[in-house]
Amino acid sequence: MMDAEQSAPATELPVLVLTSAELQKILKISRTTLYRHVTTAPGFPKPIKIGNVKRWRFADVQAYLAGMPDAGAA
Repeated sequence: MMDAEQSAPATELPVLVLTSAELQKILKISRTTLYRHVTTAPGFPKPIKIGNVKRWRFADVQAYLAGMPDAGAA
């Protein structure tokens, strides 16, 4: 019979997280705009709290950006 340790994956991938400054740089927006998006933009990723700081999951940001309409499309 297998116990829980044997059935668990050998290694887990780390969850990549972004600081507000990193997210601002990726999105090319100000801090004020970032927090405005958090509260008003539909589907915008919510930050997670790690201790006393807020971080954004990289996968959540990627998924949000993938779902946005292309700016060049008409």
